[in-house]
Amino acid sequence: MASGSAQTWEDTETSEQCIQQALAQPDIELDVLVSAYRYYFYKNQMLEH
Repeated sequence: MASGSAQTWEDTETSEQCIQQALAQPDIELDVLVSAYRYYFYKNQMLEH
């Protein structure tokens, strides 16, 4: 998940799909939740500036 969203960071639609796919997994782990939080936090910060 993290590598997919990191590799497609500039393409918001594709990177968000990677995050959503990771969050949809039944055995979600803490690192996935932290990565998703960071992704949305920094994407939002970049959109505001």
